[in-house]
Amino acid sequence: METNLLLLKNCGVPDDGIKTLVLRNPRYFAQNPEWIKGLLHRVENDFQVPLDSPMFPYGFHTLASQKQCTVDRKIGIFKSFGWSDNEILEMFRKFPYCIAQSEVKIQKALNLYINELGSEPAYLASQPSVLIYSLEKRVLPRMQVLKLLDENKLERRKLALYTVVSLSETKFIDYFVLPYKDQIPDLYESHKKTAAP
Repeated sequence: METNLLLLKNCGVPDDGIKTLVLRNPRYFAQNPEWIKGLLHRVENDFQVPLDSPMFPYGFHTLASQKQCTVDRKIGIFKSFGWSDNEILEMFRKFPYCIAQSEVKIQKALNLYINELGSEPAYLASQPSVLIYSLEKRVLPRMQVLKLLDENKLERRKLALYTVVSLSETKFIDYFVLPYKDQIPDLYESHKKTAAP
C-alpha cells in the first residue's frame, strides 16, 4: 500500500486526492503498482483529467471499478446519440460518474434528453450531472408538470433544463406546482404520487 501511495504522490496527485481515493476504496492500493500506473495514464491522458483536478479521484474510481470493455461500450452509447469525442471528454472531466451509470440508464437518459426533449449533446456535456438523476422519480414527473402547464397555456418560469432538474423538490413545487393549484386542482397530488420526496 505504501508503494502505491508514494507512486500517486510522486506523480503529482495532491494529498486531498489521495485521501479521497483511500477513503473510497483502500483495496485499490493493494493492487500491483503497474495497475495503478495504467489507471493514472488512462485518467490523465485518455480522459484528460489533470492529476491535481478535484475530479481526478472520481475519474480514477469510475475507471477502476469497471472493465475497460464496459467503459468502451458506454462511450459507444454516447457516440450513437451523436456525441463527439470532445463532448464525451468534457462530460467526463466535469462529472466522471456519468460513465459509472449502467448502460441501460445511459441509453434511457440520452433517449429522453436528446430524442424526446430536444437537448443537444453539447448542452448535456456542459451540464453532465443531469444524466445521473432518476428519470422515473425526478425528471419525468417534472417534465409532465411543465407539459401540463404548457398545455393549459399557463404562464410559468422559463428555466433551463439543468435548473429544472436540479432544483430541490421543495423549490420545484414552489415554482411550478403550488402557484397553479387553482387552475389545475389535482396537480399537486398527481405530482407527489410519482415524484421522489
